[in-house]
Amino acid sequence: MMSFIFSEDQIHLMLFHYILREWIAQREGEGQSWRRALKDTHLQKAITAMHAEPARDWSVDDLADTAGISRAAFAQKFKRISGDTPAHYLTKLRIQRAMDMLRTADDSVERIAESVGYNDSFVFSKAFKRIQGVSPKEFRKSLA
Repeated sequence: MMSFIFSEDQIHLMLFHYILREWIAQREGEGQSWRRALKDTHLQKAITAMHAEPARDWSVDDLADTAGISRAAFAQKFKRISGDTPAHYLTKLRIQRAMDMLRTADDSVERIAESVGYNDSFVFSKAFKRIQGVSPKEFRKSLA
């Protein structure tokens, strides 16, 4: 029987490669679902509208109207094809925009929160931390 002896560094490297492969596979799966969503003419209209106006106070009714289908059909189709609810997708979009602004602008967190659709910076900070694992201020500090 052949035995294998690995150094601690080799084990760490193998573990890193495994985690990286799993992360890439997960991200590719997400990307495929969004590609499918963008191929659907109804969802494409709603997603395009959210990206054009992320700060707008979107409701599922508004998005369904934009998509040209009923509220129930829109919500069900969005979740089935994208894997996300419309509200969660919009939250992630807003947080991504906020991250870009935190990287490039000197605006206050309150101003950034407002510019991506949050009237309350506390609610924004909670959403940011839920999605990113750190507060907006901690995120900005990590960039320095």
